[in-house]
Amino acid sequence: MHHLAVSSPYPMRSTCSVDAPRSRFAAARATWLRVCLLLCLLTAAGSSVASTIMHFDAAVARGLPTGLRGDLPPQDAARADAMRAAAIIHVDTRMPVKLVYSNDGAAALYRGKVDGYPAIFTRYADRLDIFVNAAPHANAYNISYTAQQPNPEIRVLTPQDTSENIDHIVLTPSEGPRESTTVERRKAKAESRDTRELIFSIFIHDDAKNVALNDHLSWWIGLIEALLPVGRTMTVDIHKDLPGITDFAYAGGDANEKLRQWTARVRTQFPQDPFDFDNKFLLFTANRMNSSTAGLAHQGGNYGFASSRSHQILAHEFGHMLSATHENAEVRYNGWWCETIMFATALDLRSNCYDYADANKKLIRSYLE
Repeated sequence: MHHLAVSSPYPMRSTCSVDAPRSRFAAARATWLRVCLLLCLLTAAGSSVASTIMHFDAAVARGLPTGLRGDLPPQDAARADAMRAAAIIHVDTRMPVKLVYSNDGAAALYRGKVDGYPAIFTRYADRLDIFVNAAPHANAYNISYTAQQPNPEIRVLTPQDTSENIDHIVLTPSEGPRESTTVERRKAKAESRDTRELIFSIFIHDDAKNVALNDHLSWWIGLIEALLPVGRTMTVDIHKDLPGITDFAYAGGDANEKLRQWTARVRTQFPQDPFDFDNKFLLFTANRMNSSTAGLAHQGGNYGFASSRSHQILAHEFGHMLSATHENAEVRYNGWWCETIMFATALDLRSNCYDYADANKKLIRSYLE
């Protein structure tokens, strides 16, 4: 049988020798494009935080007051205009307060507004934290820009356990360690050298290292700074990793006895003049002291405990140390109801004002004179 040879003006092409390299090239190109896209997305995400911190520093350096736009994650639950990805920021003044973190050095604090709401800015290390008080119309929230995170974080400041926070903050009974009265304080100050410096030492318990401290702290600093008499200065020292103090076994048993024990340890490591009423010491913990105590402090005294179970317990306990009382707390209404800091019984229906009542401000101001 004869086979006919079929000729063609075109050479035969092998799909194996040409199409295979072409497929490999296409796959490599697709992979390269995906990598480039991913890098671009990561760079864009990372730059949102870095650019906001950089723009904040540059704006402040040019002089106050100043304004800028800060990047926000889209669809943020803390904001009514959730589809916007930028906040309108105004920085008005720098606060004359010394805030020192044991591991991160000194911080700078500023007053201003974010989207028209009062705000406190805390700039330290590679972070920018912004507390925004939208109460009573909405929950207060904190925006955190950290160079180590690709996106800013927004934390809505709502009570973590409303049924167990302010209503279980108690004072030590009169039979506890003797603490000075306001009258004794004024007499002692008149007879001694007046340093004019008010120092708050906050010891972060080992179990609270991961708690976002500024959610509890920065706005409270703003309240006290505004009440300082002319000529007085304010320092807030944050301490961590102090054996015997930040690892103290505070939980369980009688909270009053625990406070006495912790006070003795602080006095050993930080000796104080018995008539020194301008140094306040507080242990900030992750949990309650016992089943019924989330915070503890002497009225007009120098020592206390405060847990992170609610965002105003720290302010509540320092308020007692500065002579504020439960009785002078108030409910405010401005479109919705909110409770001032010293309220003894919190209701789920009401929000937090993140402020002291006017009567308690008067007491605090008088104490600081």
